[in-house]
Amino acid sequence: MAELEIREIKENEFPIWDKFVEDSKQYNLFSTSSWMEVLGRYPGGKPKLIGIFSSGQLVSGILLYERKKAFLRVMAYPPLTPFTTPIFKDNTSPRFSKIESLQKKIIQLLSSYLCKNYSYVALQLEPSIKDTRHFSWLGWKTSVSYTYEIGLSDIKGLWNKIDKDAKYEIDKAKSGNVKITEGGDIGIFLELYEKTFLKQNIKPPLNRDFIREAFGVLKAKNQCRLYFAAAEGNEISGAMVVWDRKKAYYLLAASEPGSKPGANYLLLWHIIEDMSKKFSSMDLVGANIPNIIKFKREFATNLVHYFVVEKYSSLFVKILEKLYRKLT
Repeated sequence: MAELEIREIKENEFPIWDKFVEDSKQYNLFSTSSWMEVLGRYPGGKPKLIGIFSSGQLVSGILLYERKKAFLRVMAYPPLTPFTTPIFKDNTSPRFSKIESLQKKIIQLLSSYLCKNYSYVALQLEPSIKDTRHFSWLGWKTSVSYTYEIGLSDIKGLWNKIDKDAKYEIDKAKSGNVKITEGGDIGIFLELYEKTFLKQNIKPPLNRDFIREAFGVLKAKNQCRLYFAAAEGNEISGAMVVWDRKKAYYLLAASEPGSKPGANYLLLWHIIEDMSKKFSSMDLVGANIPNIIKFKREFATNLVHYFVVEKYSSLFVKILEKLYRKLT
């Protein structure tokens, strides 16, 4: 096999990259040039696409988001992004050993590039990637994270599967004249988003201008929709849903403090019904924080695990980065 080359993918190559992602088993919205455009609107960092080539042909690549923390250069946990994952060419070789050997070489080259350019790296691997040995053998730490998914192919059967408490809340919201609308003003959603955190005395983790910009980018590409639950003419709960060709993602949700009981439940159930017209599954984006998983769990049909791999350039950097994270 020809030598592998790693380099930044140029803007005029983005259509080639997007087709490569679409044909891969790791296909997801968060690896596309569309999402690169979203990340480009976030202040303080820079997205870039890195490709790995063999004889001029793409065999792997990854969408990165780099930023500085103090004097550290890091590539970890991009904003609003569930997965930061290598994408591999869908290899049809009948020899499993050949497929595994190529992936080993790709990961070695990618690891070398990342460790050379960044003080700290964390990659959230797309769930179809089950083998992290090549990262582990190179000194990367591996951990497991989780997300909930909802199967949408049988919407009538799904109603029978969701938790009885969720059904009770949905019926309560209906009897309380909670109304669901699709579309609407991103400004209203941003107000709800900020109130969601302020009621807990927590600073919102995402800049409202970034959410507005991200929504604008994806809406223009028909990959995003807002939903609202309203009572007495006022929006009291909202959600932003995004999608790719394969599935939908329940990306952001927000609610008015002390809003009408059941509004969030009715809102999510409406989203489920709407997304079932186009997709066979929806990712609820996260199942890792104990105090917020109950709501999602009442609708979920599957718990999906995925791997996070991370590496520090030195023990000193590890201590410094963790200290910086606590202070900020």
